[in-house]
Amino acid sequence: MGASRHPSDIQRYIHKTLKELKSALQSRISRAKKSGELSGDLDAGATATTIATTMAGMMVMGKANMSKAALKKTVSQVVSLLD
Repeated sequence: MGASRHPSDIQRYIHKTLKELKSALQSRISRAKKSGELSGDLDAGATATTIATTMAGMMVMGKANMSKAALKKTVSQVVSLLD
């Protein structure tokens, strides 16, 4: 049978958690833009989504025993987006 059209409690919890993470990241990125820590041209919403999505993916990859070196490389790549 296909996937349910009604999210389970776990799906709702994950969605809420990722939404809160994205919101917190977007807020922090916006403050950093205003203070000059980050470029004023940076899209705070898109960057927050990218970071939150990467973090979620890294959690999955960590559970799949991805190497620490590969995870660190991923973090470095995401940080480079902020320059």
